[in-house]
Amino acid sequence: MVNPVKPYIIDTGLIASFAIRRERDIGHLLENSIFMELCRRNAKAQYIITKSGFEVDFLASYPDGTRQAIQVAADIGNPGTRNRELRALVDTHPIVPDAGFLLINLDIE
Repeated sequence: MVNPVKPYIIDTGLIASFAIRRERDIGHLLENSIFMELCRRNAKAQYIITKSGFEVDFLASYPDGTRQAIQVAADIGNPGTRNRELRALVDTHPIVPDAGFLLINLDIE
């Protein structure tokens, strides 16, 4: 599949009920929460695969016409993780040059 569907759950308590793994995936829960907030803001949310193969978690298109490329990562304290997340956003610029860019995480402002 070129662009498979990424499921998001309205009731995050159900994730634990149906998960095969027992440890919590904070990154996935954070991404799920961001998706729900985008829905609350009436944004159309999709994800992007860049020409280099990087995935950007969301391209949010808001009702006022603005767009925002959003990467979500629970922890970007590791320089490799931070660089990977930022590289995906930079690689998105030619696809959506009018978009704002945002990296959301739990630790670093």
